[in-house]
Amino acid sequence: MNTTSRIRTVNGMRYKGIVFDKDGTLLDFERCWLPVARHALMTLLDELELPSELLPDLLAAGGIHGETYDIDGVFCYGTGGMMIDVIIRWLEAHGVKDDRNKLAGLIMRITDASYVYGEMKPDCENIVGVFERLRGMGLRIALATSDNRAGAMKCLETFGIARFFDEIYCDDGVHSKPDPYFMRVFCGKYVFDACEVVMVGDTPSDVSFAKNSGAAMVAVAKNEHNTAILAPVSDAVIHDISQIFTFLD
Repeated sequence: MNTTSRIRTVNGMRYKGIVFDKDGTLLDFERCWLPVARHALMTLLDELELPSELLPDLLAAGGIHGETYDIDGVFCYGTGGMMIDVIIRWLEAHGVKDDRNKLAGLIMRITDASYVYGEMKPDCENIVGVFERLRGMGLRIALATSDNRAGAMKCLETFGIARFFDEIYCDDGVHSKPDPYFMRVFCGKYVFDACEVVMVGDTPSDVSFAKNSGAAMVAVAKNEHNTAILAPVSDAVIHDISQIFTFLD
């Protein structure tokens, strides 16, 4: 499939904006979040005096299976609130009857303490160079993430790319992806149509976000399984964001 011509013939114009997901797109998901999830959930089981043998089942409830993860699992695409809800429902199914607000507070505290076990590394080499080139093309650049603002800014600042972003849209508890609200805000502020924007992400939720808003979709897929899921519903698939210029030039 000639993905380059496919994207260009859809819009018949050059793109004016690009929106990135964070985890799995800018940030190496496996090196960061898998260790955090394992440590946090193991600690949670210990605190609630549940058998450690249940850890694989609890991880699987969120889409983590050993060293792999589901791109449509809530631990991959979900907001903090979504993840907490899945964990609490799993706990309740395993006999934990504590107050939900108390459990939510415990999960947040343990998760915050587990961040040190993750390695914050970019998902591609020379990520600063990628964004320098994007900025040089005159594109407006935005982030749309299910993470909170503190987590998003820490990532962008650690990678040295925060200065390239015109807009940063984070989980506000209301307008989470795939709701197209943030895409509409982005397009409205800079006065261009959604069809002039490329969404770059690694989950079906990112695909739905693009489709719901009318933007083009470039998927990031690290293996054949994820490619098989994303390719049929995306305008193009790349291994990492350094390859985005194949479709923008």
